[in-house]
Amino acid sequence: MMFKQIINTKGFWKSVVFLGILFALVYDIIDLWFSFGFDVSTYVEVYFSSPSRIVRFLIANIIGGFIYGFIITFFKFRSRIRENQRK
Repeated sequence: MMFKQIINTKGFWKSVVFLGILFALVYDIIDLWFSFGFDVSTYVEVYFSSPSRIVRFLIANIIGGFIYGFIITFFKFRSRIRENQRK
């Protein structure tokens, strides 16, 4: 029951999307830095050279961002609900 209460809390899904997008952006910037030394042209060539690579890049970012955003938001909202129930 606690799970449904958490995911139905106002602002939960908005927070999941926001954190997911932020995670994907930060991850891609770090990947650009560590793997390519901020060489944007090589980064674009590697990840956007063919339609299948673009799809794989987008799916990986969406899934990774969603998982990260969901987990962080879930525990944040769970702790907030538990704290409110104690009062």
